[in-house]
Amino acid sequence: MADNINVPNLLDLLNQSLSILRNSSHRFMDETESFYSGKIELPNGEKQQTFISLNELGKYRIMLPEDY
Repeated sequence: MADNINVPNLLDLLNQSLSILRNSSHRFMDETESFYSGKIELPNGEKQQTFISLNELGKYRIMLPEDY
């Protein structure tokens, strides 16, 4: 299954998600929130709403609307 992962696209998703977190938290100066949302740009140029939420383990999970 790991052979199907497009690493450059995954890195782009992680970088865009980090940017949403950074901007929403005023460069991590605000208190940590359990939910963030924003738009990312997909490889085809379309904008997609994404949700970032804190899970039970204290780690953030990136989800598209169909996963939320």
